[in-house]
Amino acid sequence: KAYCVIIVLNLRRAAPATMAAGKAGDDNFDYGSMPLEYRDTCSHLLRPLNLCRRETYYMPWKCTHERHAYEKCQYEQYLKRRRAALEAQFERELQRSDAAQQQQP
Repeated sequence: KAYCVIIVLNLRRAAPATMAAGKAGDDNFDYGSMPLEYRDTCSHLLRPLNLCRRETYYMPWKCTHERHAYEKCQYEQYLKRRRAALEAQFERELQRSDAAQQQQP
């Protein structure tokens, strides 16, 4: 099956993609036990998800709320990165077209 995703550009500037205060930046959170590739703005949702998975022996029908919250956070972060990439591409193309217009006699 093919899925179609429509990305709507919201041109309002969002806050920088840093760790959310009080969530991923929690002082009580032990980052030493988490692999580097999972330390992102959604890591505050990954810890309860992994705890629930271990407690329920990784049953696929368990921990659905935690899994959904983590996957939604990951998807929203993907959309923010994609939106930033599209805006950067638009700016580059705009600068390129301006430069081309200035070179024409």
